[in-house]
Amino acid sequence: MKIKIYGVILASLLFLSFTMLNLKYKSIQNNPEIVESNVFYSFLFEFNNKIYDTFFKNRDEHQKNQNVFLIDIDEDSVRELGRWPWSREIIATIWDNSMKNGVKVIANDIIFSEAQDKKADSRLEEVIKKYPAQIVLGTFGEGPILYENPPYQDYCFVESFRRSGGDKIVTLNATLTFDDSNSQFEQVFFTNELKAIFDNLDEQFEASYLKRINKSSVKDLDFYQKNSLIAEKSRNLVNYCYRWLQEDDEYLKDASQGLLKSYNSTLDRIAGFEKLPTLNDKIKKFKDEVNQLLIPQYASWPANINEVQTAAEYTATFNAYLDFDGVIRHYPLIYRAGNKTNLSFIPSLALQTYLLATGYQAIFVPKLENNIKTISNVIIRDNESDKDIMSLPIDSNGRLIINYYGRKNSIPYVSARDLFHNDDPEMVIHINGQPHTVNKAEWLKGKSAVMGPTATGIFDLRNTPVEKDLPGVEIHLTVLGNLFDQTFTNVLQGEFNISVAVLLFLAITIVGLFLYSNLLIASVYVLFINYILYKVTLFNFNRNLYFELLAPTIVFTFSIYIIFLIYIYIFETRKSKEIKNTFSKYVSKEIVEEILKNQENLELKGQKLNMTVFFSDIRSFTTLSEEMDPQELSRMLNKYFTPMSEIIFGYNGTIDKFMGDAIMALFGAPLNYPDHPQKACLAALRCIEKLAQVNVEFKKRNWPELKIGIGLNTGVMVAGNIGSDQIQSYTVIGDEVNLGQRVESLTKSYKAQILISENTYNEVKTEFIAREVDNVRVKGKNRAVKIYELISQGTTHKDMPFFDSYHQGLALFYTQKFSEAEAAFANLLKIKPDDFLCQMYLERSQHCQKNPMQEPWDGVFERRKN
Repeated sequence: MKIKIYGVILASLLFLSFTMLNLKYKSIQNNPEIVESNVFYSFLFEFNNKIYDTFFKNRDEHQKNQNVFLIDIDEDSVRELGRWPWSREIIATIWDNSMKNGVKVIANDIIFSEAQDKKADSRLEEVIKKYPAQIVLGTFGEGPILYENPPYQDYCFVESFRRSGGDKIVTLNATLTFDDSNSQFEQVFFTNELKAIFDNLDEQFEASYLKRINKSSVKDLDFYQKNSLIAEKSRNLVNYCYRWLQEDDEYLKDASQGLLKSYNSTLDRIAGFEKLPTLNDKIKKFKDEVNQLLIPQYASWPANINEVQTAAEYTATFNAYLDFDGVIRHYPLIYRAGNKTNLSFIPSLALQTYLLATGYQAIFVPKLENNIKTISNVIIRDNESDKDIMSLPIDSNGRLIINYYGRKNSIPYVSARDLFHNDDPEMVIHINGQPHTVNKAEWLKGKSAVMGPTATGIFDLRNTPVEKDLPGVEIHLTVLGNLFDQTFTNVLQGEFNISVAVLLFLAITIVGLFLYSNLLIASVYVLFINYILYKVTLFNFNRNLYFELLAPTIVFTFSIYIIFLIYIYIFETRKSKEIKNTFSKYVSKEIVEEILKNQENLELKGQKLNMTVFFSDIRSFTTLSEEMDPQELSRMLNKYFTPMSEIIFGYNGTIDKFMGDAIMALFGAPLNYPDHPQKACLAALRCIEKLAQVNVEFKKRNWPELKIGIGLNTGVMVAGNIGSDQIQSYTVIGDEVNLGQRVESLTKSYKAQILISENTYNEVKTEFIAREVDNVRVKGKNRAVKIYELISQGTTHKDMPFFDSYHQGLALFYTQKFSEAEAAFANLLKIKPDDFLCQMYLERSQHCQKNPMQEPWDGVFERRKN
């Protein structure tokens, strides 16, 4: 019963614990910094990702979007148009021809970070100015994603970003809104302070750089040195931002009064800060109260060359977002280089392309929880009709789950060379590696494109759930297609509640199976139910619904299973130990092992069993104990009990107790077996045989010869652990036990070594030889009980004629033919003059002739006089 009560308590605690862990995982799974620092949650995250990957390998065929295509810088284009990078005149021609054929928007998974010749750069600038709302330039964040940096440093990063060309990358963008108007720091700028610091840093670094390369002026630098100086200046500013307002900020420690006054004035614009007494208090409060924004952030973003970047109205990032294992499953819709609306937020290539192609606006809605700012919603709105088109299923970082269409080339590829040449009205598109000839103008009209490389050696390889070496440009195409056809992978609504319900159901059923069934059924059930859970999730995944808490649910289910496996093992081990402690001193090792193998058949609490009880006693023990030295007596008893115990153990008997000179043993408990009467009889016979050998040894030691009597009875008795709360022992109780003890006590009266009850005799009479002794009325029994003297095992004996004659005489006695019985027993005594039973029945027959028995007679002899 305890195992069940404790099991329910344990199950309840596990359910509550795993529910809390699940809730914690749900709340932090979009915070890479927290997840990565925690081994357990990192494991859950990676396991979840692996399951997600298998879904793509097992999903149904996915409908492919027809609104997007890749302008493919492929092998054929490189062979015909020249080695990459191409002249920008070629790229400008491809853009121009595409627009003339009706392409809506071209986004570029390439960056023009270095100047070519003036003519080529001017041609590219000219086409951008010709199609300002249809061409999206690319940029990318450099270095690690900044998650661990203090949030207040964002205000330095944004100034560093804009000084390094960010003001040209992020320009006024009517298609993109980040609604952070409720932030108390939204109107806080450190532009003046940081400009002065950055000017000084640039001046110092420039002087150091010129000295290092032994140049006297920037004018003396060649093209590459100038570019190197610009890049290193930018990195130097970023490095300063890591120590801005820290103890090692040299400009704060040795700040001029003008700088200190400027800091003070800026911070006083924040509500409540003006009441703080010192600048240090204001800086500390500012640093403590700026909230972390969970949008991927890089400190450095290279711009395109000035002519091209200035001409462009839209720039987006083609960064790929890798999970911990290097696989791309999520796609951030927005990145940042700080934390200032309209100054530091950079849209993704796919989102910006979609917004320009549709004329829609994306509104990012932030939410503040536990001092962390996340994205609660991204609304796509049609400003012309003032209607919301859709709400994007993003996580708190503003990331979509990428709904891949399939392997490489699942979305149409158009070779760049076919768009460079505009004289042929037809062109070839490739889908899934298969070529299709189409009318160029008809097919391109109204579509949006991403331009990028797939030619060997120039394209970036990306590890994705659908393919390990997918061209990076196709990831942007995939998300762009998802946006157009609105086939997003949506996280199942209310998944936490679903997870809790599933976990509760599984906890109850697993525990129930462990406690009321067996390990095999519980194991099969756990595997089956998790298989069903996987298949149901896959079914929903094919319908673009993803149960993101599947991995924790599976892990917690198996955890409950394993914990209960250990729990059951511990309880079974304790029970086995209890059994060993209970029985090892009373039964043989073989029986103990058999009990441990068949514990389900064992009940230590009271139960009724049909068994045989064995009692033995030493004759005249009181006299012996008075005559012998106590220590010598103790040694003698040990020498006697040891072989007797071994014999009882050898016939699967259980020694209940030693009572002074007596032994009480059980046959048929604690493990019940059908032939317990036979085994008890064999044990009794072997004990008598062994006693003769023991007496030989005793004679050598000058110890007295022992004589014993053994009594057996078979019947239904109550067996179990019986005693007080402090001390218990395994024993048997009941009338049949008492009868067995009475039978043993009668061995003295009848001068017999082994007496068995009628119950036992009826069980063994076909396998053992016994002669009837008497009908007796024992204490506590009204009915007469027959007792028998056990002679030997088998069906033949040298004295069989004598026993047959004895039973014939006994029959005459019980039919009250006392004179004939007298003659029969007299004849038997001529054969065995010392036979006590023949002497007894001879004397009884003579007595009954003189004193007839009263009718009706139950066979019990009672000496009486008439």
